[in-house]
Amino acid sequence: MESIHNKIGAVLQGRYRIVGFLGRGGMGAVYQCEDLRLSGKRWAVKEMLVFDPASLEQIEESFKREAQMLSRLRHRNLPMIVDYFIEESKQYLVMECIEGENMAQVIQREGQGTELQAMRWALELSQVLDYLHRQEKPVIFRDLKPDNIIITEDRHIKLVDFGLARQFDPGKRRDTQASGSVGYAPPEQWEDAAQTDERSDVYSLGATLFYVLTGRPPSPVYGSQRLRPYRPSLDPGCEAIVLKCLQPDPSQRYANSGELIRDLLLWLSKQPQQSTSTSTRQPVDPGTTSAEMIHDSGEPSRTVFVPPLRPSLTSPWLLRWLQTSTVIFLAAASLGLTQFWATKAPQPVIQDPLRKILDASVDEKQKARALISAKDYTKAINELDSLITRYPEDAEAHILSQNTYVVFQNKPYYRIPVLTSTTGSDHEGVQLYPGLAMAQKRINQSGGVRNHQIFLDLYDCASRQDQAIEMAGRIVKDPAYQVVIGPWTSQQVIATAPIFDHARLPALAPAASDPRVREAGRHIFTASESDTQRVDRIAHYMFNNGWKRVAVLWAQDSVVSRSEQELFESAFNKLGGQLVFQKTYNTSDGDFSSQLEALDKDSVDAVFLAEYRSDVVLRFARQLRQQFPTLPLATQVVAFSSSVVLEGGRDVDGLITSTYFHPDVNSPRIREFVTQFGAQFGSLRPSHREANSYDSLMLVADGIASVGFERDALTKYLAEIGQQRPAYPGVSGDFAPGYRLDKRTPYLVQIRDGQYRLLDKDGTP
Repeated sequence: MESIHNKIGAVLQGRYRIVGFLGRGGMGAVYQCEDLRLSGKRWAVKEMLVFDPASLEQIEESFKREAQMLSRLRHRNLPMIVDYFIEESKQYLVMECIEGENMAQVIQREGQGTELQAMRWALELSQVLDYLHRQEKPVIFRDLKPDNIIITEDRHIKLVDFGLARQFDPGKRRDTQASGSVGYAPPEQWEDAAQTDERSDVYSLGATLFYVLTGRPPSPVYGSQRLRPYRPSLDPGCEAIVLKCLQPDPSQRYANSGELIRDLLLWLSKQPQQSTSTSTRQPVDPGTTSAEMIHDSGEPSRTVFVPPLRPSLTSPWLLRWLQTSTVIFLAAASLGLTQFWATKAPQPVIQDPLRKILDASVDEKQKARALISAKDYTKAINELDSLITRYPEDAEAHILSQNTYVVFQNKPYYRIPVLTSTTGSDHEGVQLYPGLAMAQKRINQSGGVRNHQIFLDLYDCASRQDQAIEMAGRIVKDPAYQVVIGPWTSQQVIATAPIFDHARLPALAPAASDPRVREAGRHIFTASESDTQRVDRIAHYMFNNGWKRVAVLWAQDSVVSRSEQELFESAFNKLGGQLVFQKTYNTSDGDFSSQLEALDKDSVDAVFLAEYRSDVVLRFARQLRQQFPTLPLATQVVAFSSSVVLEGGRDVDGLITSTYFHPDVNSPRIREFVTQFGAQFGSLRPSHREANSYDSLMLVADGIASVGFERDALTKYLAEIGQQRPAYPGVSGDFAPGYRLDKRTPYLVQIRDGQYRLLDKDGTP
């Protein structure tokens, strides 16, 4: 594919001279051009891009469908194309180029919208949806969200990006493709079991209003949306409209846009007439962006804003483009190893030693992949063996080596995908690799399972939910896959669960501990444990250590945090302790000054922060140490998180947490695991993440040996463990992937001198 910079100066159709590059997504690049026929006129030209030849037909169809839809629609709140053509086998859309912001950018800059402004925008959106739904062949937009809504300078809306839109066909049983945006797409849009209809767009409109009114995206867990925690004084009528739109069951929502318009007009009729703008509002920031233009019948032309097309790693607009397109990938095709490389999210400022090793070995692993692609397996094995000798901690190299041996020996094998995150904010997902590599080697060297070796396909979603969803969609369509290991985080598990569940593909997440994970679907499992005993262990330690007057803080926007607070309160009260101070915080604020100002150090012995996210714990610890340098702090942050100790420094020294695994525990299972781990990975020390990933693959291998390599059979096998079948004897204790067993022993850990040190050897309260 030619460089985007080589396009500058090119003339298309003898009319449009490209003068600048505006941005690129997965399906298209957008350039600014000048019109040689209309002096001084500039447009935006969108060029179709194809990174994966296998997806050419799908992308061409999506691109053409968008152009055809826009060419037929006429509405003041919709865009239209100025021109559409094919040149040198490439498709182009010509759009007007203007300045503007999308709704997400406006809310991020201005904060929560007023109720009146939100309902006025809702009315405009409902009217344009009603227009789309009333077409001869109803158009279902399918991707309504703040990033696809442009706010004009006069505070009206323009709906853009028809990349996922489709026409409703009464003769079709289901959509051609399940797709959407996490949090904004309704459950039926992921299920691929029936056609999405106008009620699906109603749900997305409600999710968009949720964002406008709260300043935060709606939860991906259907039925859990609540507005009052973020907007306590919200008008009940406004709240009722939004929540009715957000009903998971389509039959409980507004039946169509017309019903929603009726309720919106009724609500607006009861409000005092006032301007939605105030003297404190900033004007829309100017900036060169692409746009699409439409002429409403009988009306002068209106300019339509579309999002800036400058590539940004954190831009919601870029996420939209990538979700509707093919992910760029490098594949060792002859080996069957598919390592997806998404756009890299920013790395942490401070790198841990393992990350440095992985970065140092990138070129050599890429060389090995090239040799594998050329089927030069002997040289590839030598290259990987040399790499592992110098960097035994590089578990990815171990897995690649095992895969190469499998193919080189020409043995039958089972392919198992691993969906995790090794870059970006959730880069610690790389900790799944050592446990998996250790289990893979043990299984294969012992003869495999049912005379088959284990081959691991590694998928890296780069800490992006849209990428995880994209990859999940690819995984379920591959008939070679009968079970998947992953995803990495609880959020990724919940987001991808509808896809795996509908495809009846069992997904075993090694480290997802959110209690909602086990409720996400009958094919969704986890090798992690609940927080119940961990919290109880901390409560006992604090009370027995003389800290009997404790302050407790928890996140009002986190189900897990609230659950941990309730568990701690119950356990501490039973012991006779006193919770002298309880207060909530909002994770998005990042400021704990009001909570700390209300904290009286003379009446509090210690603080329990009901929080598991390392970035939140770090922010709190820094602010706590500024005011109370010696006040003891306990949290539920995940033990062995490298970012906590590397970035926290002195602020987290002394912090107490708990875990179900520590390499120093005097347990026969753990001692054996740690010994074997050290023999394979040198100086690398295992945590519960490595132990759980090891258990996950060993459990899957046991399942294959017992019931065979088939989706439904493996789902049934995993669901029966701990009930019809014995609990699985994992490294850190017995567990059941389908439900809480709580048989693992919790251990206390304290951060000292940058290390997670075991406080006791037996875990006895």
